[in-house]
Amino acid sequence: MKIDLIAITPNAEEVIENAARTCYQSKPGEKHVIGDLILRLIKSGHHSVLEHAYATFRINGCSRSMTHQLVRHRLMAVSQESQRYVDGAKGGYYKTPWSLFTQEEESYFCDLYRSKWSINDIAKEFHINDETIRQILLRNDCDMRKRNHFKGVNEDFFERNTALSYQLLGLIFTDGCLFYDKKNNSHRITIKMKDKYYIEQIARFFDVTVNNTTEGLFSTSIHSKRIFDYLVDKYGCLPRKTHGFPIDLIEKNIPRNMLHSFFLGVFEGDGCVYWYDKNNKKGIDFTSSNVDFLQFANKVISEQCQVGVRKIKVSGGKGKNECYHLVYQSEEDIRRILYWMYSDLDFNLCLYRKLIRSFRFDNDRYLFNKIISAVEKFQKSYKTVVPMSFYNNMMDLFYYIESTKNCFDFYKTSRQKKEDRRFALNIGSSSEIVISANMREFRHIFEVRCSKHAQWEIRNASMEMLKQLYGKVPSVFEDLVEKYIS
Repeated sequence: MKIDLIAITPNAEEVIENAARTCYQSKPGEKHVIGDLILRLIKSGHHSVLEHAYATFRINGCSRSMTHQLVRHRLMAVSQESQRYVDGAKGGYYKTPWSLFTQEEESYFCDLYRSKWSINDIAKEFHINDETIRQILLRNDCDMRKRNHFKGVNEDFFERNTALSYQLLGLIFTDGCLFYDKKNNSHRITIKMKDKYYIEQIARFFDVTVNNTTEGLFSTSIHSKRIFDYLVDKYGCLPRKTHGFPIDLIEKNIPRNMLHSFFLGVFEGDGCVYWYDKNNKKGIDFTSSNVDFLQFANKVISEQCQVGVRKIKVSGGKGKNECYHLVYQSEEDIRRILYWMYSDLDFNLCLYRKLIRSFRFDNDRYLFNKIISAVEKFQKSYKTVVPMSFYNNMMDLFYYIESTKNCFDFYKTSRQKKEDRRFALNIGSSSEIVISANMREFRHIFEVRCSKHAQWEIRNASMEMLKQLYGKVPSVFEDLVEKYIS
């Protein structure tokens, strides 16, 4: 939050004192010091003369929750940024129900389709889910062309070689499935987990839907031959990848500075952090049915995190049913591995459940500082305010971040008028406001909002405004500075 004093009555103390002497027909003595009379008047309760001097502040980066509190002080002028022009982050693709469109709009989509536009192209052009376009075409009895299922919006996602793409690659290798249907020539990559918000983040990258499964899990499927072929050709990711990890291709095609992102995805897919208070048993466990992959992981983690090589443990049945474990139990080793994997913490793809468990090992607050840095990046991108109290409960913090993203996605992509879209913005969205008030009203604001019982954000703003006004008109605010700041 940035607070600037952009205007103040020139020679404000002299203006106030002249008004006061008019009331008492008094004249200053030869040795009179400007401000003495003001201090005596404030002490006696004669504050009306303070109304002759004004100040104007610009407050930027505050939440609308705070500005709603501020405008309740009615004796001031207020100008605030309109919600019609909120400049938040670029949203994703909001799943717009087809019933929101007029008949003319539906006809227009049909005309585009008949003119050889694909369903995917129409959806991408108008920021609409492709299945919505398909339903519109069916509803209007359009002759449907043979389609190659959903092509996906971000078919070059894995070709961008970003931290996110390598993280998702690690997740697919450990907890994803590749399917090829010869009969229908259909290619599909499916990810299934119990964490709905995590699956929703993945689905957002490709503009696909999230489905409930019979096992009570959530899944998403990426229907794309291009993505399927890319994963198979470059990384050797096969339907039965568990029993045949292509170590040579992984080692060759994943840059060393991106290995931490890849193994973060592996950890989120088939890894865990555990800490049993009863016997103080703790550790980080990478699990796989492929011993060669765990040996590769053992080698990489040893080099990257400066930890010793560990012995691979075996559990489960024999043969194909065997399960292997790479376990680290030293608290220092665990911390080094977690810091390495979370070195590029990004809320665009983060399994909060495992991050919170990892947080228990953070005695020197490294992960906490990483989370704060990621939140600050999120705040700048989505222009929102995150209360510090949310850091006391990580799940509250993460749910707030997710809900804020969804609100901005709707705001940016909705076809509603701007006057109605503003309903989607949460009260924590960042705003800018200009306020003007006389010195008497500012004293009232500070007396109410600088109190320790005031809400933290408006208290911080009021304390800063008090400091700045004290530097300009010290006699008017000297007692309040002594009460709230000194």
